[in-house]
Amino acid sequence: MPVQEPYVPPLEIDGEVIEFTHLEPFQMMVPSKKARKNLQVHVRYTNHCFSRGLHDGENNISEDVFPDQHGNPRKFCPDRFALSLELRRYLVDLNDPRAQVKQTAEERNWVYIVRLESPKGPYYVFFEIKRTPKTSPDDLHMIVESAYQLTPGYGEPKIREGKMGFQLLCGKTYLRQPAFTVKGKS
Repeated sequence: MPVQEPYVPPLEIDGEVIEFTHLEPFQMMVPSKKARKNLQVHVRYTNHCFSRGLHDGENNISEDVFPDQHGNPRKFCPDRFALSLELRRYLVDLNDPRAQVKQTAEERNWVYIVRLESPKGPYYVFFEIKRTPKTSPDDLHMIVESAYQLTPGYGEPKIREGKMGFQLLCGKTYLRQPAFTVKGKS
């Protein structure tokens, strides 16, 4: 039987091989009262969960610089990588009926804010969730697009007012119903 390639290939930086087996895609079952069934959610990650954009003047030709899914240069970030080691557990915690998410200002993505005991503040987990085609064995696809704590000198992420339960969001997405976190919208 052939060996399966890792979803995120390892990086070698300064002679150290960094593995990303903790970021392998996985399925989670989300109970949905709205959809009247358990929804199978396929979760995968982008490399923004363990990398950052280049700062002005940084060299984009280095062993710790690689392209993201759009071909833009990203730099390995030890802080984001360390936080990503617990990312799957945080995502599974979304399955709690009390778990709330917020909508980003762009209205396309959502953010789960994990309160950490850290002077750097909370951990922001940004994701997109979509209904899958009928041919898929999954009901929804969830793409974790980025996850980070705030960097000094950068502003807070643009997040809309209001919250929505993650299970409700999954049900609405599955049923193709509008999902907004601002009064006057769904």
